[in-house]
Amino acid sequence: MKTPKTILFLGIVFLIIACSKETPADNNDVNPALQMKTAEKLPDPENLISLEKAKEQLDNYNAAHPEEVGKEFALRTWISIEDIKAYIQYVEESSAEKGIEVTGIDIIHTQYKKAAPGAPNPNNETNNKTLMLAPTYNNGTSNIAFDPIYSEQGKPKDLKVLLSELTSNTGAEEKAGDGKRSSVANVLSTCPNQCD
Repeated sequence: MKTPKTILFLGIVFLIIACSKETPADNNDVNPALQMKTAEKLPDPENLISLEKAKEQLDNYNAAHPEEVGKEFALRTWISIEDIKAYIQYVEESSAEKGIEVTGIDIIHTQYKKAAPGAPNPNNETNNKTLMLAPTYNNGTSNIAFDPIYSEQGKPKDLKVLLSELTSNTGAEEKAGDGKRSSVANVLSTCPNQCD
């Protein structure tokens, strides 16, 4: 026959185990994405600026480039959060395979169409300015854009070098098509020419 203390002890253990398990209802009440964000709360970025500073900088741009002012403000580029996350994941994984640490993303201003130097670009309709994204590594003094595809193990291949090699080594078949594959991202929605 079991003693009352043993029965009490087993009852307490049973209650502790039963209460510590999550029920399906408890698990479904909270959005998993919100749970993850709450668990991984990071400090606010150090590069946040005041609304006053943002307005001052936008006003400076709008005054200096009156033909390139969008419907809302300045010339701007929108990138979906999914595209940004996917690109960061891609460059981190492809760089890690080569033993290269990604330090950031270079945001490089470009344009789709050729134009004469200083050519007017009202509402960005003439030149179609856009942005390209490229991963960077630190060479000890600077963050340098590179391409993981053409990098060797532990040796990043600078984007500047790759582009200079292209002008002299590009074959006719590459010039005719889309050319060599790269880790450079584009196809971004620019505004004001694609504000929707």
